[in-house]
Amino acid sequence: MAKEFFHKIKLFFFPLKENSYYPLFLKSRFLFYYAVFLLVLKLIILPFIFYFPETSFFADLTKITLIGFANNDRENYGFKTLREDPLLAQAARLKAQDMLEKGYFDHYSPEGISPWYWLQKTGYKYSVAGENLAIGFFDSEQVHQAWMNSSSHKRNILNPGYEEIGIAVVKGDFQGKETTLVVQFFGTKREVIFEEKPESLLVLEEESIGPEIAEDIEEDLISEEGYLEARVAAAGPVFYLFEFMLSDYYNLVQFIIYTSLIFIIVILLITVYYDVFIYRKFKIDYIDAIFKTVGFSALWFILIYLDKLIMLEIISQEFMIK
Repeated sequence: MAKEFFHKIKLFFFPLKENSYYPLFLKSRFLFYYAVFLLVLKLIILPFIFYFPETSFFADLTKITLIGFANNDRENYGFKTLREDPLLAQAARLKAQDMLEKGYFDHYSPEGISPWYWLQKTGYKYSVAGENLAIGFFDSEQVHQAWMNSSSHKRNILNPGYEEIGIAVVKGDFQGKETTLVVQFFGTKREVIFEEKPESLLVLEEESIGPEIAEDIEEDLISEEGYLEARVAAAGPVFYLFEFMLSDYYNLVQFIIYTSLIFIIVILLITVYYDVFIYRKFKIDYIDAIFKTVGFSALWFILIYLDKLIMLEIISQEFMIK
């Protein structure tokens, strides 16, 4: 039974004497249906991209993914990976909230407040620091790739002098339009050459930033560790579904497309070889097969070119980085 099944598979896909060295799938509408199937596989990610920003764990997954992208690139260039720091993350959140409230998108506020102001407010004592900004994105890879395509932003991500990272992803009304802001801070703490008096961060910062913000910072310092793990556990399989669809799924589809394209071309070459060089005759069926495969290959190249980032550029709202 199994032997018969595999023989039918060979007849369908490979040139054999029993099928006159002409694979059955080249005669059937298999190529057409398979092309439609691949197109559906390619585009099925779009609903997840549209719906994902509306979910409660959008900020968490985006934050995790952006840190992962940054560290992967740093490892590829031989630099140390960055540790997530809760003070930098809180500074990023304060900066993002300030941009939403005041309706600006820049490193400096309309009042001239610099990015380093927010680091000082959270008590992050730095020797070096940097900031990347983005607005109006749907996807973590979209924003990371935009940063990497910019020399100044790429320099921040790959700066070997940075040791820590903090990211905030905040959604809200920006100049009358619902959008998403991301603030990415980099930094390295300066060495303390004297022992500081141990004071509560709440007491240390309350006078300058107000009791409510200071309380939020202290709560973040206490609860940051394990927070994302708790959110993942609470979301359950839905979190992992979105994580898979927005990262591994796309790579899997690309692999299927590339592998299928190579397979079809190889089978076509073998089939034409048998017809032209072994039997030395060029039947109309083979001409039809060549046209089909050329057209199918062209469609495949289009699918390969139809990159997720290109689709996002076509459908997304205005996207900017600073």
